[in-house]
Amino acid sequence: MNRVRYRYPAPLALLALLALAQVGHAQTDLFDDNPFPHLLAGFVTLALTEEISTATFDVDNGGGAASDTRFRTLRLPWHHEFDVGERAQALRVEAVLGIVSADDGVELSTPSGLAAVDEDWSAFGARVGVGWNHPLGRGWRVRPGVGLGLSYLENSATYNAAGTSELAPLLDGVFVNWDAWALTTSATLTLELPRERDHLAVGAIGTYALSSTDIFEATSDVQEGSDSSRNFLVRADVGAPWVALGEDAAWDAFAGYAHFDASAADLLGFDELFEFGAGVTFRVLEKLPPIRVGAAWIEGEDVSGWSLGFSLAP
Repeated sequence: MNRVRYRYPAPLALLALLALAQVGHAQTDLFDDNPFPHLLAGFVTLALTEEISTATFDVDNGGGAASDTRFRTLRLPWHHEFDVGERAQALRVEAVLGIVSADDGVELSTPSGLAAVDEDWSAFGARVGVGWNHPLGRGWRVRPGVGLGLSYLENSATYNAAGTSELAPLLDGVFVNWDAWALTTSATLTLELPRERDHLAVGAIGTYALSSTDIFEATSDVQEGSDSSRNFLVRADVGAPWVALGEDAAWDAFAGYAHFDASAADLLGFDELFEFGAGVTFRVLEKLPPIRVGAAWIEGEDVSGWSLGFSLAP
């Protein structure tokens, strides 16, 4: 059987397709290739990808029945490098807590009138990983690594009167208003030039990740399944100490690029992001680690947004 790939501009375009399908069709027969595992794996990637900043951005759906989709992400990353034997900072242990949400709406003509649906997606997850640094010379190093993540995903939708009578019987509990769990395993290969913090210097990092996400314990079998993806992320930064702000203070500026696997990108509505930003690092209290406050602009085909937040300084 040939696999049929659907190109949705955003999550709610999925609802538009389903609502226009004949109600008499069995729900599981609407797809030759079930898009749910691809879509949910994309949400998990957004939640647990450390290289993308906490951000708010909109995906342009081109007008029509579906409104633009607004994504919001929040991440709390941590990492530490341990000396192993005579190898300085050879073992890297990392963790990230992540949240991503999305909301949009759709309006469809039905026998009962104009049916409106508003939909919210959310994913909450945590990922841990380990890697082994191998020096390459001139400050560069390569790091193979593995990771394991667990995420909880939820969808909720509300209807107007026409949507309640026409769409809710088809969609509720299967395509909307459900929850699920996702387990993600990953293998990564990172090429890195760590930036030296005591003088003006440049740093760079590029990561290629192979991930497998299994959706389980879902409200309906339609949401369950697995998806494999390949994602590429690169980031370069420049920075220096900022003496005017005191000890442990610094400034930095950066540029980043993220490319997502096509299976998730077709459903999320975008396959790449560019990010440009700057930040300031300083210590608030003597007994606490320094924090970094930064802002960035995000741009891509049909994507635009911004980020503003803080994190523990590396």
